[in-house]
Amino acid sequence: MSRQTFGERVRYVRELRNLTQQQLADMASCQQGTINAIESRRANQSRYARNIALALNVNLDWLLFGKGVMEVSDQNTITQIASFDEYSQKKDVVPIHHYNPQHRKKLMLEKTTLDGLEVVPQDARLGIIVGDSMSPIINHGSEIAFDVSKKQIRNGKIYALSANDTLYCAYLQTKPTPHGEQVRLFYANAGVYPDETMSSEQFFATYEILGHVFWWSSTQSW
Repeated sequence: MSRQTFGERVRYVRELRNLTQQQLADMASCQQGTINAIESRRANQSRYARNIALALNVNLDWLLFGKGVMEVSDQNTITQIASFDEYSQKKDVVPIHHYNPQHRKKLMLEKTTLDGLEVVPQDARLGIIVGDSMSPIINHGSEIAFDVSKKQIRNGKIYALSANDTLYCAYLQTKPTPHGEQVRLFYANAGVYPDETMSSEQFFATYEILGHVFWWSSTQSW
């Protein structure tokens, strides 16, 4: 498949990730028709380009212009360190603590990255994902960073969820019905993990929203 245009690159990665146009649209908070138009009209840009790049986990410059490498390198954003002390006085990085106080692991995240995402450092938390429901975007064992101040559901955003003391990730969407609001959970690995839809009461009785996921690593176990 040709990858000369923005639209062709969107289609290439979407098919590489085994996503339908509707699934990508849900992940990028746009309509399926928008994705179809981007792919079929060989568009050069879109106001949803950043959302699409985040959903597909690719570099925005590559997606728009074909420049640089396709895959996002977490080394450009975050550095894992064994000791915090030697970095603690640096002003350009901040520690991201594990959401469970019993875990002492920390990551250092560039402050400019947090500022750009409008995340207050004190509200950022680290977690490690269990399961492959969000694969290939967020794989089993991947580290995520989420904002504990952002728990209100915005359709199509990825949230960190806790259920039975296990950390999960899912896209969330609210849908009003004649019988009350429903919450839909959907996953990148939709072929294995079908959508879940339940009442708002049932959702909050089952899951705790820990916060909006704004960063994740990309790991691949053997």
